[in-house]
Amino acid sequence: MADDGLNDPCQSSVSDRVHFGRISAVVNTFDVDRLAQVLAGASRVALTTHQRPDCDALGSQLAMLRILRYLGKEVLAINAFHIPRHLQFLDPCGELLELSQAAAQEFLARADLLAIVDTSAWAQLGAMGEVIRQGEFRKIIIDHHITADDLGAERFCDPTAEATGRLVYRLAQHMGMPIDREMAWYIFLALATDTGWFRFTSVTASTYQLAAELVAYGVTPAEVYRQLYETESLARIRLIGQALGRAQLDGNGRVIYSWLDREDFEHTGALPSDTEDIINLLLAVEGVEVAVLFIEQPSKAVKVSLRSRNKLNCAAVASLFGGGGHHNAAGILFSYPWALAVPPDMEPRRWLRSLVLDAVRQAME
Repeated sequence: MADDGLNDPCQSSVSDRVHFGRISAVVNTFDVDRLAQVLAGASRVALTTHQRPDCDALGSQLAMLRILRYLGKEVLAINAFHIPRHLQFLDPCGELLELSQAAAQEFLARADLLAIVDTSAWAQLGAMGEVIRQGEFRKIIIDHHITADDLGAERFCDPTAEATGRLVYRLAQHMGMPIDREMAWYIFLALATDTGWFRFTSVTASTYQLAAELVAYGVTPAEVYRQLYETESLARIRLIGQALGRAQLDGNGRVIYSWLDREDFEHTGALPSDTEDIINLLLAVEGVEVAVLFIEQPSKAVKVSLRSRNKLNCAAVASLFGGGGHHNAAGILFSYPWALAVPPDMEPRRWLRSLVLDAVRQAME
């Protein structure tokens, strides 16, 4: 999200050795019996997920919160970020704490298990990364991404799952937890958004079967869609205009790319979280097979999103730069200062774009 030489890292126990390297490939290690056993042995569980969260991250985290309460555990959800404006409707009661809060710090000092949901990448964890490195609690990962770092945690991974939310749902069923409308709502949010509203190639007949089950529990897809996509701010609309206005074709029309500089956020009043789904608008152009969006963060770090509609493995391209994700959707984060030697005669941001686009073109050959 490169091979660090670990042998069968997804199966290895971390009780006797901890590595902080890279896992080159993720295999299916989602053993729900084993996961239930680990949870049964814990008393105080902290839940965390990745920065720049999506609905799979937050929906899965909030659903896990309810499962653990059902099991009688003391549990808190703690993240190293403030919930983006467009996703705040998911947590009206303020159950997702920020790492900087005193209650979060106090709970982490007493926790005996940390569950990391919907990510296996150091770059996505922000300040929680140091907590994971230094913490004396047991660590587990519940995830569906096909690439991963070794976080020194026992992994419960299924890269064939469309969303981490499906894995959480399987756990809830396994534990005999009654599924109410709220629980179904969290899982539907995870499933619908991580499949692009059932458009991506990860969708199978079982995806629709699960969606049907969740609707039967009381989820209203039209209301979910409205809350997600029909409450846009004017600042976000202006930011989208900036990105679409700069869009350029490459690779004989098979690649489209665009970029947003940190100054664009100042000019429009938008937030970095307002870039959600812009990449999919780029991919909608006829004849395009791959879309790439470069987003400079306020910290001068650059986030790169990749999407494909063909055989191009986005995760493989991203892994060349320490990123990762899925076959058709992946990301890279170039932290600032970049660990790259920029030629003195090149504008740094333009050079970075050319570097990634070169890798995309080569992968398409």
